[in-house]
Amino acid sequence: MDLIDLLNHSMTATQSMFQRQLLKEDIRRLKKIMELADKLDNKTEFLKEGTYIGWTKDDMRTGEIKEPLEALLSKIFDAQKQNFPPDLESEIREAWIRFSRIRIEKLIHCL
Repeated sequence: MDLIDLLNHSMTATQSMFQRQLLKEDIRRLKKIMELADKLDNKTEFLKEGTYIGWTKDDMRTGEIKEPLEALLSKIFDAQKQNFPPDLESEIREAWIRFSRIRIEKLIHCL
C-alpha cells in the first residue's frame, strides 16, 4: 500500500520525536488492517475488527473518529481485495488525510 510507504518516508524525514512515534504506531496499525483485510472476506466484520485496534488510547475516544475511520477502512478493504489499483490508492491517501485531520482535532484536547 502506497500510504505505508509515504508514512515510512515521512517518519525518516521528520525531526520530531512525537511525529516519528505517531507515524510508527500508525504504520503498525495499517499493517494490522491489511492483515485483517487478507484474513476476512466480510466487510462488516472487517470494519468492526479494524475500528478498535488502538486508534486512540485504549480506544476510549475511537467512537469520536468512527465516521472518517470507517471511510478509510472501507477504502483499504476494497483496495486490498482488488490488489491496490492506483485510483483506490489515491482515494486511500485522501481518506487518510481527512481521518488524520479529524483525529488530531479531537485528540489535541487530550494534551
